[in-house]
Amino acid sequence: MSQRGKINELFDLIAAFDVIEHLEDDVAAISNIAQMLREDAHLIITVPQHMFLWSRLDELSNISAVFQSELVGKLRQNGFDISYCTSFVFVFVSVDVDCSAVR
Repeated sequence: MSQRGKINELFDLIAAFDVIEHLEDDVAAISNIAQMLREDAHLIITVPQHMFLWSRLDELSNISAVFQSELVGKLRQNGFDISYCTSFVFVFVSVDVDCSAVR
């Protein structure tokens, strides 16, 4: 690393499982991830799926609501092509959205 927080490597795959919704500036994070990926690399992201699963505790924990339609738009805005986007079930409740994107 040459600068604080700056990674000077390129990656073939980056995965962010339930991370994006915890960041203050998710668009900047997605932009930074895009810069860290090689051409034709992959990004896998999961975010919460349903607003009704959110509670006051989530709000107090500084978690922002980033959902599938918003995430897809933010990924496209940063040059990603969405190759796969779906919901999946965890412990009997659909809680995550998986978006795989190719840069």
